[in-house]
Amino acid sequence: LTSEIVESKLFIQTALQGKRQTSIALGESVRGEILYKNNSNVPLRNLVITAVIDGPIDPSSLKAFGGAVLDSKTIQWKVATDPLLKLLSVGETRTLSFSFNALRSNRAGNIKNAEIAVNARITAEKDETVDFTPEGNSAIIFQVQAVPYFIAKALYSGTVITNVGPIPPKMGKETTYTIIWEIGSFGGDLS
Repeated sequence: LTSEIVESKLFIQTALQGKRQTSIALGESVRGEILYKNNSNVPLRNLVITAVIDGPIDPSSLKAFGGAVLDSKTIQWKVATDPLLKLLSVGETRTLSFSFNALRSNRAGNIKNAEIAVNARITAEKDETVDFTPEGNSAIIFQVQAVPYFIAKALYSGTVITNVGPIPPKMGKETTYTIIWEIGSFGGDLS
């Protein structure tokens, strides 16, 4: 039994903020790139590139430069939106760009160990000159950085501790309150 590592004939790679491995802060503006290359020995025609972005992102901020936003997490490039996708010559490499904003911490809710994943797929037309299935896939996952928060509340009623004194407080009279502190994080665990 032997194994052979073969170069993908239609290569695709995704990066965010120009990197393959990093983390993203809640509220951060993120720029993504999709690099694709024809490693085959024939020109490829009518390429379609689709990317699905999952995770805590602001769907209204999603943009595909030279492409189309299909829904709140899907973007796509094809000949109708980018005429350069009509033909990809042998050995040719190109890049597409997109952007989105990670949700702000006050809109992210109670998310734990959040990730933003980008799954990209490229396909090309198969005709008599193409003796392989012209497609490729790329997936990348970025950890969302945890954002700590601290909330303090002073309550007179609604707690297990009985508070006394006039409400509203009066000068010269003592009124007691229960102080409640909440410490936590948006986006993941803190250590």
